[in-house]
Amino acid sequence: MSLTIRDALNFGGLKKCKLVAGSKGLSNIILHTNSMEIPDIEPWLTKGELLVTTGYALKSSSINLIDLINIVYRTHASGIAIKTRFIGPFSKETIDLADELGVPLIEMPDDLPFVEVLTPLMKSIMDEHHSRLEYSQTIHNKFIDLELNGGGFSAISSVLYTLLKLPNAIVDSNFEIETIKSSSANHTSSLNYFCNKLLSVPSILSFKNKPIVFYRDLETNTLYKIRKISNKDKIHGYLILEEDDEIQNEMADIIIDHATTAIALEFSKKTALDEQMKLIGNHFYLDIIAGNIKNEEEAKLRAFNLKWPSPPLRLAIFDVDQFDTIIKNKDEFYIQELKELILNTIRLHLKALTKNFSIIPRSDSFTCLLPHTCKKEELSKCINNIQNKVQANLHIELTVGISVIFDSYTSLHEANKDAREAIKISRLIGSNSRSIFIENNRLEQALLQVSDNDIIQKYIYDTIFILKYYDKKNGSQLLETLNQLILCMGIKTQAAQNLFLHRNTLMYRIKKIEHLTGYNLSDKNDLLSLAVAMKFYPFVAKNKIYK
Repeated sequence: MSLTIRDALNFGGLKKCKLVAGSKGLSNIILHTNSMEIPDIEPWLTKGELLVTTGYALKSSSINLIDLINIVYRTHASGIAIKTRFIGPFSKETIDLADELGVPLIEMPDDLPFVEVLTPLMKSIMDEHHSRLEYSQTIHNKFIDLELNGGGFSAISSVLYTLLKLPNAIVDSNFEIETIKSSSANHTSSLNYFCNKLLSVPSILSFKNKPIVFYRDLETNTLYKIRKISNKDKIHGYLILEEDDEIQNEMADIIIDHATTAIALEFSKKTALDEQMKLIGNHFYLDIIAGNIKNEEEAKLRAFNLKWPSPPLRLAIFDVDQFDTIIKNKDEFYIQELKELILNTIRLHLKALTKNFSIIPRSDSFTCLLPHTCKKEELSKCINNIQNKVQANLHIELTVGISVIFDSYTSLHEANKDAREAIKISRLIGSNSRSIFIENNRLEQALLQVSDNDIIQKYIYDTIFILKYYDKKNGSQLLETLNQLILCMGIKTQAAQNLFLHRNTLMYRIKKIEHLTGYNLSDKNDLLSLAVAMKFYPFVAKNKIYK
């Protein structure tokens, strides 16, 4: 128990002294004593220090007792014990200021030797310090034994509850609960609710370079102490405790400090294990899509060890747009942090959709294995939310390709191909949603797969690319005119209206298109041929020879 001004006034020489003012500071802790007699005392005073003085330095100095009280307040010293022989009686102004600031002002008898005050104080401070060190060592040993015996988060939380009798929770940096320990279902529910609140209102965690913050939840009138768990400036998680009040208990702080170290070690072990599992998962995934694993039973066993969801499954690949440009001239730490932020965003949103999923991070993409029970509409909304969140927070665009539902792990090869082709299609056709379900774009998939055919490429070159080149050279809009005519199924009045053109202007453009391509736009078969060419155009345009 720390030595306070109140305690000190009840033993040794201070028992003969009188508290004149500053009773609000009676709970101030005394960490040191100071009996220096110099005019400029401020640079020498430290937090928790009791200044014991005759006041002699104030007699011939520009600093008076009021100045000294302000100095003690500014330096967070614990109080002043002073004789009045040299300064005379305390003025009302002095007493009022000490009361206002909560600076204990203690009057010492003029004949009281300093040794009677200082010796008992120093002995009490040293005894308390020794007791605190012994207690700290005992708690340290308890948590070290816990770590050596592989106790984990649950055991740490249980020991904390036993020592402090406070409901507590350990959460990771994404506020996912690792463990909760409490005496009742109500406390457990309350901590669960608060952890979810932290996720939605992260401004609560305004640490400002401090390891602990207090937050009172006005809805439940519960005070929470939140301790940051970090290592090398990286936050791994938080320890959350329900508190009765804001009164600091030094022994409780010792327990929390040692528990924090144990939790940090546990998070380090968890991070190392997660990284190893990621590596194994990546190798397994690459083996499957490379066709190296053809036995479904082998695949099931390895997937089970990795805690992958069971088929039927759907594959969603989140691919970072212009990744090489984003990481150009950036160090490895920045790149890893960026990927971690994207990964966490995907994980948090998918967790709201389903508890049963796995994410396989790659160099510039994130492959997600999702159960077939995820409804298509809900999955589409979730993906859109992820894209918007990443764009808003990191200014990064994600393109997402989604496969059809498949029934076996060995089918991942085809599912990966489908999802990758969906991403290509989205980028080629400029899809507004930036996410494509391949089952809705089978025609585009077929066009993508045959777009390298020489005959098809010549066909597109002789039609669409001729118009594109003409538009570029002459500043015209023949390609857009053709596109509108196709969309209007050859109805010229409708096309003119959509293009805000006079009919004569439209007819002039149509004749120019017919002249350049050799196709008759009044003939439905010719119009259909050009519609097919327009459909092929984005897929052939990717070939450099025609750019």
